[in-house]
Amino acid sequence: MKAKRQILSLLLALVMVWQGFSFAHAEGSGSTGASVVTSGAGSTEVTSSSTLSAQGGAGTQGGASAASTSASEPQEIQDGLKNVQLLLDGQPITNGTVIPNYKLLQFKATIAVKDKNIHSGDYITIQLPKELKSDNATIDIKGEGGVSLATGIYDAGTRVMKIIFNEHAENYSGADGSVFFNVAINTEVQKESKQSKLEVAVNGVTVLSRDIKYEVVIKENAPSFWKSSDPTLKYVVDSEGNTHALIHYIITMDARKIKRTAGATSLENVVFTDTLASPALSYFDVKNHLTKLSVSPAVANDYAPVARKGKWRSGENVNGVWVNAATDEEPNRGKNWSLRNANDETKASEVLNFVPNYSADGRSFTFNIGHMDLTDGYIISYYVEINEAAVNGTKYYNKAKLTGVNVEEKEQERQFLVQEAGGSLSGTSFKIQVHKKGDDGEFLQGAKFELKNTKNGYTKTAVSDENGIADFTNVLKSDYTLTEVQAPEGYELDSTPIPISSADIAASIANNATVSKEVINKKDTPKFRNISVKKEWVLDTSLAATKPEKVSVSVLKNGVKDENLKVELSAANGWKASFSNLPTKDASGNPIQYSVAEDEISGFNPAISGTADYGFTISNYNGGRVVIPVTKIWRGNGTHPSTLNVQLFANGEKVSTYTLSKDNGWQHQFDMPKYDQNGREIRYTLTEDSVPGYTASTENDGSTGYMNVFINTKNTPNHGGTTPGNPGGGGSQPRVPSQPNTPPTKPGEVLPANRETTAQSSPVEGTTGEGAVLGADRDQAAKNPSGKVLGAKRGKTKTEDTSSAPLHFLLFTMAGLGFCTTLLLEKRRKKSNR
Repeated sequence: MKAKRQILSLLLALVMVWQGFSFAHAEGSGSTGASVVTSGAGSTEVTSSSTLSAQGGAGTQGGASAASTSASEPQEIQDGLKNVQLLLDGQPITNGTVIPNYKLLQFKATIAVKDKNIHSGDYITIQLPKELKSDNATIDIKGEGGVSLATGIYDAGTRVMKIIFNEHAENYSGADGSVFFNVAINTEVQKESKQSKLEVAVNGVTVLSRDIKYEVVIKENAPSFWKSSDPTLKYVVDSEGNTHALIHYIITMDARKIKRTAGATSLENVVFTDTLASPALSYFDVKNHLTKLSVSPAVANDYAPVARKGKWRSGENVNGVWVNAATDEEPNRGKNWSLRNANDETKASEVLNFVPNYSADGRSFTFNIGHMDLTDGYIISYYVEINEAAVNGTKYYNKAKLTGVNVEEKEQERQFLVQEAGGSLSGTSFKIQVHKKGDDGEFLQGAKFELKNTKNGYTKTAVSDENGIADFTNVLKSDYTLTEVQAPEGYELDSTPIPISSADIAASIANNATVSKEVINKKDTPKFRNISVKKEWVLDTSLAATKPEKVSVSVLKNGVKDENLKVELSAANGWKASFSNLPTKDASGNPIQYSVAEDEISGFNPAISGTADYGFTISNYNGGRVVIPVTKIWRGNGTHPSTLNVQLFANGEKVSTYTLSKDNGWQHQFDMPKYDQNGREIRYTLTEDSVPGYTASTENDGSTGYMNVFINTKNTPNHGGTTPGNPGGGGSQPRVPSQPNTPPTKPGEVLPANRETTAQSSPVEGTTGEGAVLGADRDQAAKNPSGKVLGAKRGKTKTEDTSSAPLHFLLFTMAGLGFCTTLLLEKRRKKSNR
């Protein structure tokens, strides 16, 4: 019994030790799986297992729910399509539209799936009415870089196009895209013309309903002189992997139906002429060496021009075999037409040895047919390439003409409408963008560029706009040369060809499918120049002084007066004149800097502004008026602002602001009072806005009055910014000036901003001294004079899981009471035994 009591005491002691350790551990280091939160920026949180149970249910139930969600069935995307349309000849069908069975319609809609939380397998369904069908079994919807985001699969049995999104579309946040595919009348269902309601549903909801007429034509029109094309494009891939989009044109001629002179029994000297009307088109003919392209002999032959001659017969195909009708006349003729061999109508027509006679520029060809009997018939087949991205909905034009003796046909122009199946989400075709600048960085408008495809010679042009941008859009992946063919006015032409390879275009996907080229032109520096000058008078009306009848003005070359270049300004010439044919360079080839000066006028002070490029203005003032000139000069390459503000201060107070620009010749003259209302002379200070990337300086010539010439020089990469304290580059308000130690040499001269003053301005109220920055607590300096950073010990932040501390404390207390009780009982037992 004694041993049992000792064992029990030992166990209770062990429990107390364990509980004490657990209680301390709960307050100190967190247990495995406990929530850990770090305070401050960049904090992280690891959720404990107990928290997961609370969020997802007890035990494994939360995990099972998450697994069920991730493996959920594909969902129907609600409101995924908008602006649903059916287009006929590129125009939306409306109530009353007649839809013929020999024309394609196109389904077109906007894909609006941004921020819809798409998962792989989610879908949109498009239900066609039973009268329509689609021949597009699958369509591909692509995003940036040609990555497939969704696939459309058409089920002919149910007439449903199902657009299924893949993993690349998950979390899509780009712009809306589009989807389009071709449909036509299903003549197996709609066998005759009738009025009907056409309805299209998306996800089971009708989104398009129109009252239309289906027009079903059973018999083909009899051949005549007619130009047509296949409704969809053909595609050829060359040996380098580039894809070429081709239009297939067909010309039919039946002499019986060609419009001719009355009574004519034959047609003579017949010539067929075909002309490409759209600049983006070119004839595709590798076999006859017109198109310089590497393709297989089979491809070259399949897409070569072909001409056949024979006789047109009506009939129909029966089990794949052509059967001629008994007659070609109405009403018993066959429903279809075929060009048969003139000598044996059971055989196909004769293939001619046909090579088109292409024009020198490759924009047209002729076929000399010559004599035609009234029973003669022809088919001419050829292909035309679209030399740009064939964007859905784009129209291209081609012309055909038949001439000859007794022929009275008019020229025909045919439109081809690109109607391809597919779609895009933020997809874009390739673009070549030219950035045109002058050597001073200014954007140049009016530069004309030529982009030539080196494979087929196709050429297109673009002209730079006011932002210096010239765009060549819908560019195919091929090799090109870019050449400037016309320079902007006042700039030298740089006709150096710039090569652009198909690899450059392919690599541009990372740059929004845009190849950018910067082309810089040097200014066309003339050998001679003209300089204009004008005179203005600012008179104090309270004085009796009058202006002279004439004033002599001289030209200064690099600051030196040229006595041979003088002109007299007077009322007779409107106080204006110009100096013509002045050389731009000296004998050594160095540029000559021109300025102007005038002979001194008694009683008047001069003020000059302007430059040789924009002309000079000389103002003369007297008495109580003062004219303050300002001129802006930009130096160095690179862009500069198109406008710049200058501010005029009178005794430190801003009194006027003026915007300098190219339109006012980057110059201005302020007409201001010389004295204030107390008769004291006003001290004027002039500043301009600061321009990042430029170093500012000021030039003054007090002897001529050419003052306040603010010069901004473009910084080189290792050069600093604007010069502090310089009135030409600063934009801050100057201090109020006192009387200077050295008065200005001329009345109205602007005093420099960094002149001495009698007293320094006091610091701004509320600052704490040089360089001090006030923190969040405005009296922090008193609280923390040492400047120490307030650290983590400002207060204790609990970061451990203490939710179990009360339980540990309770168990610890119970174990302690039990241990003490055991000791007391053991002590009493020993006393009783004595």
